[in-house]
Amino acid sequence: MRSDFTPGLITRLLFGMVNSITEWYRPSYPVDPDTIAEAVTTMAFQGLEA
Repeated sequence: MRSDFTPGLITRLLFGMVNSITEWYRPSYPVDPDTIAEAVTTMAFQGLEA
């Protein structure tokens, strides 16, 4: 995990990213939920690697 960000900041950023999906996602969105989940997971955890 990265050491240049505090755990509190990382937590808020991750929860913000995940929670915002409910703001814009609709069943008619052209990307399926599994693909969105994979993208979020990949961006979150690969982006946190040192």
